[in-house]
Amino acid sequence: MDMSQGRWHVENYPDNAAGQLELAKGLEELIIGENMQDVIWKHVTARKCRRCIPDRCAKQFGGDAKTFTGCTKVYFGREFNNLCKYTSYFHNPDKRAVDCMKKICELKKQNIIANSAT
Repeated sequence: MDMSQGRWHVENYPDNAAGQLELAKGLEELIIGENMQDVIWKHVTARKCRRCIPDRCAKQFGGDAKTFTGCTKVYFGREFNNLCKYTSYFHNPDKRAVDCMKKICELKKQNIIANSAT
């Protein structure tokens, strides 16, 4: 990923990780309802595996640390390979991607408020 001057990214995409299943469910409804799957698909590929912690990732996702090259994840019906296990970036987002990020942030905010009330 090119992080040179004039480029920027936002790490704001919740994954189907433990503890975020409710948020992921609400996220899927939001993204599909707003017809923004293509925004996610465009930006999810920005975070490819760099083999920064292959021992830990291979143990968690199966495979050999020497040959581990990333995870396979499915986002809104499309499969992506060789991704980092962590959340994906919105890299140099355009207006539509920024609008998508705002909606995701609002959903996260609503979930935090709802979970803190219980």
